Amino acid sequence: MTAAVLDRVVAAFWDGLRPDPIMTVSEWAEAYRRLPKEASAEHGKWRNARTPYLVEIMDSLSVNSIVEEVSFMKGAQIGGTEAGNNFLGYCMDLGLGPTMAVSKTETLAKRFAKQRLRPMIRDTPRLSAKVAPPTKRDGSNTLLHIAFDGGQLMLVNAEAAGGLRSMPIRNLFGDEVDSYPLDVEGEGDPCDLAKARTRTFGRRKVLWVSTPTEESTSRIAKEFLAGDRRRYHVPCPGCGEYQVLDWKRLKYERDDEGNLAGDVRHLCEECGYLAEEWEKTKMFKLGRWVPGKGNADPRVRSYHLSSLYSPVGWCSWEQIVKAFIAAEGDVRKLKVWVNTMLGETWKERGDAPDWEILYNRRETYKLGQVPKGAVFLTMGVDVQKDRLEYEVVAWGPGRESWSIEFGIIETDVTTKKWHKPLDELRLKEWPTEDGRALRIRRAAIDTGYQAHHVYSYARTRTTVMCVKGSQLFPDVVGPAKLVDINLAGRRIKRGVKLHMVGTNVCKLELYSFLRNNKPAEGPLPTGWCHFPQHPAEYFKQLTAEQVVSKKNTRGYTVRVWEKIRERNEALDCRVYARAAASIVGLDRWGDERWKKEKAAMGRVATKPRTRERKQGYLQGG
Repeated sequence: MTAAVLDRVVAAFWDGLRPDPIMTVSEWAEAYRRLPKEASAEHGKWRNARTPYLVEIMDSLSVNSIVEEVSFMKGAQIGGTEAGNNFLGYCMDLGLGPTMAVSKTETLAKRFAKQRLRPMIRDTPRLSAKVAPPTKRDGSNTLLHIAFDGGQLMLVNAEAAGGLRSMPIRNLFGDEVDSYPLDVEGEGDPCDLAKARTRTFGRRKVLWVSTPTEESTSRIAKEFLAGDRRRYHVPCPGCGEYQVLDWKRLKYERDDEGNLAGDVRHLCEECGYLAEEWEKTKMFKLGRWVPGKGNADPRVRSYHLSSLYSPVGWCSWEQIVKAFIAAEGDVRKLKVWVNTMLGETWKERGDAPDWEILYNRRETYKLGQVPKGAVFLTMGVDVQKDRLEYEVVAWGPGRESWSIEFGIIETDVTTKKWHKPLDELRLKEWPTEDGRALRIRRAAIDTGYQAHHVYSYARTRTTVMCVKGSQLFPDVVGPAKLVDINLAGRRIKRGVKLHMVGTNVCKLELYSFLRNNKPAEGPLPTGWCHFPQHPAEYFKQLTAEQVVSKKNTRGYTVRVWEKIRERNEALDCRVYARAAASIVGLDRWGDERWKKEKAAMGRVATKPRTRERKQGYLQGG
């Protein structure tokens, strides 16, 4: 062996002993990550240049970073989940110890494994060479449990405490954490349970990613405020001044019908330059994360990014503006827009509207008469010990409503004395302004008091729906569930059905509509509420509650409705009438259906519903 050859052998020997260079997560993704067809519209090689704002977030999770906890509060179409996937791939490739990924439910965990994680492993050669496909032989590598050299990856769900506290972990990724339950099986917050598993590791890595939800309960907002509150500043193409892209500085025009007309641009707060959408790519490339006035602990970082930063070709400024226009006047749609487009929390405005303002804007249409524009009727009934209180409400397109009649049936609700007067109201023909007549399409009756007596009434009346209010139910009204059972404890197929009503959703929507101001000209706002010459007491009852923040028995801050006046029956009746309107079709009918319904107004059905034939039921409206 010559001296030259010996030198090369010795050099190769020492090179073999030298450790591999430390890679960051973003470098690993750029070098090895492949986006699968199943989970990406831009499949193929990962490019950091496409989402340069993710580089620092990912690199904070690298082994050479002192950062231990990262939270990312974001809008839609930003790439936050893929940044988390890169983190998981990095951990598996480098063998960085036990790792956990948390989804809301077991179903979502399995979907994540099948649609994102396993395709990523398959299409990324660096991972497919190290991770075997799922097998049931020894249980070491299954759909939700992936073994790799140096550790294992467990996919768990936030609804099972056992999985969250099963073993110590070094690396933790929680996706869409605001969707997790506030408490899991009585053991506390699922994020706290999962993070507690990382305490035994000195160099732990924790990543929380989510679009936010309500201000009082948003988990990701809490984590963002606990960190250093970084925002992505980009240079103005005109003057070079660095600033945050802000929804308030998006400039656009509307046509006479209120729709978007022309291009959308972003105004520079320094020089007034109007940046075009296509200029985002260069702006992002030169962008930088700037900490805010938050936690100075260098081990904890938090980031915020709205959908205004979505790369060209994903979610455009034009789409964001159009979504805002579509959500105007609709509190539920606007909440979704704020959460998913701006990446900001939604603060529920639960203070009661001023009853005197509503009283002073009363209209002159006749009590008991259906004004022009209304299409169908519903009735909400509140059950009290010695009376029934009811409101008949007319509904039209855009959730426009008219109060037709508000009244009381004095009775002992434990008897059947109230059945006949309530039937007379339900089957009554209510005259319309143009000379036709409508009948009530649905009557919703509260079952919170003397439920079995209400069930007895509703059992043979197909246009009556039993309802039960819940502040926690997330929609206006839920699907019907059988509550009638026989002596054997089995549900009766044609028995009484009960609908849950989301009182929080309904009241917030109503109050947002009541706060609307009537424009001097042009169309009325969505959900405009018309009232006849009702007495002041009606309006006091309609605005008799407000939202307050309280801590529950487990220490979580929750927002609950509390009465500010003794009587609130008008509010309850309106909520139940609203739920009935949703069942009829208020929230799902399109323009064509509304036209058909309006054309058929007042027609009498030739075949009354069989259960109510003996009562002379006619299908009006």
